[in-house]
Amino acid sequence: TQWSLMSYLARINYTLKHKYLFSVNARVDGSSRFGTNNKYGFFPSLAVGWRISEEKFVKEFEPLSFINNLKIRSSYGEMGDDGALNYQFLTGYDYPSGGAVFGGEFINGIGFRGIANTYLTWYTSKTFNIGVDIDLWDGLLGFQYDYFIRKREGLFTDRLLSLPGTYGAKLPQENLNSDKTMGYE
Repeated sequence: TQWSLMSYLARINYTLKHKYLFSVNARVDGSSRFGTNNKYGFFPSLAVGWRISEEKFVKEFEPLSFINNLKIRSSYGEMGDDGALNYQFLTGYDYPSGGAVFGGEFINGIGFRGIANTYLTWYTSKTFNIGVDIDLWDGLLGFQYDYFIRKREGLFTDRLLSLPGTYGAKLPQENLNSDKTMGYE
């Protein structure tokens, strides 16, 4: 039931004239839940923004003086998840697994772990976001709008296939599923 995770992170933020915003992130994660070939995953992200309210054509145009902050922004990022069952890349036995009563006492049994899957790896979540922030009349009214799309790929699932009970093992999880979520707030 024990597992470990190791991460390396890097981030660069840059702002030019308080108008143009830029951020790039890189993450490398390593998980003991996966075999040697799939242990590490690379997950980048990027965000940009433009504070239109800091532009001269907005600041110096008197009819727009009620605008304190007007910013549009967008981002794209990838994240990984290692939420698979522990150590499915190894064959072996689980203890305790079932058992039997001998002489009036329950004795734990040992069960076959199942078929190993050395190809199991991170599932990824890729998210795109675009939004706008507006603050008006010295903060008396504010508005924020975001639209996002998130696509997850390689979700862990069991293959829909049955094996005869005499086989003595169950099929391992695989990176087979995906889903897509879109929304706004």
